[in-house]
Amino acid sequence: METQDKKASKNKSTSFRSDISIAALDRHNWETSVEQLAILKEMISTNDDKYPGIDLWFAKKVIPGLQSGERKAYIAFDHERPVAAAIMKLGTSAKLCHLRIDEHYQDVSLGQILLVQMTLDVIDYAREIHFTLPETLWAAKKGFFKSFGFSQASRTSLGYRKGEAELSCSAPISKVYSAVLRKLPNLLGRVRLGEFPGQSDLLMSMKANFAEKIMNGSKSIEIRKRFSDKWAHHDVVLYASKPTGSLVGRATVNSITKGRPDILWSRFGERIGCERWEFDAYVGDAKEITAIEFKNVSRYERSLPVSEISNLLHQKLTPPQSFLELTSDKTRGWVNAIYLAGSFQHKPGFRTNSKFQA
Repeated sequence: METQDKKASKNKSTSFRSDISIAALDRHNWETSVEQLAILKEMISTNDDKYPGIDLWFAKKVIPGLQSGERKAYIAFDHERPVAAAIMKLGTSAKLCHLRIDEHYQDVSLGQILLVQMTLDVIDYAREIHFTLPETLWAAKKGFFKSFGFSQASRTSLGYRKGEAELSCSAPISKVYSAVLRKLPNLLGRVRLGEFPGQSDLLMSMKANFAEKIMNGSKSIEIRKRFSDKWAHHDVVLYASKPTGSLVGRATVNSITKGRPDILWSRFGERIGCERWEFDAYVGDAKEITAIEFKNVSRYERSLPVSEISNLLHQKLTPPQSFLELTSDKTRGWVNAIYLAGSFQHKPGFRTNSKFQA
């Protein structure tokens, strides 16, 4: 494993906040992510002076690994600027192959963010995570690695840096995951995570039966008394109220139509997902209401109870009665919750039993 080991400027505040997005490259998107693949290659190539032949490793190992699904790569961006990269070899014995962080961003926990994300990506099948690193790097960064459960390093016969001994580290996945759970509340409080995974601008609450109908396609129109036109074409995360009490999926607002209740019922009644008497009881004497049309509906493979997310983040989350705009520091808890909800998808069983709790 390679990690750039330079100290950030001493006058850079450790409370520095940044909007970080993480792009993932794997067998599903590596061919279509040409620009990001070029960025990944460029970031790795900067280590050629320390690791001669690293370009050959990228061509012969990383690219075929992405293609086959054996490896997964990550690039962290601050807006459009690439600031960190990592490569993970997947499997029951998952391997952290590469980690590089821009020297100006080493005090905003990017290494932790990437290791957290990689751990979440292998939590359901890996027995352990391991890596090798130069002895000098272990001496400089062992506090970081120990905080994730990598308690010791032993010498190997490998040698990637000329003139330096290579050490091997490993830890059971349960130990690394426990460290991840301990770190999440503080970590997500320091850095605002962006587009990956599952960034949305709006959290919308609805009755559990209506949320289920949207997920299964029998309802595509949601009626609200008040809703701004500015949300057209924005992504929304859907919260199903109790007894479900969970984040259940995502959708895009395709269109917003305002009008008299009788006109909107005549136009959209078959797509609203309720009986006329229910519709009338909701709108009451309102003169104008809003019909919100959804498209690109995507059900979470595992809906996440808000009580469970609150427990993970050590923060009480109160669902909005109607909707919540996710654009201010006051909504950071929900932004983090939605990040977690996106992170835990594509996993057969997200482990939250007592064996794995921090």
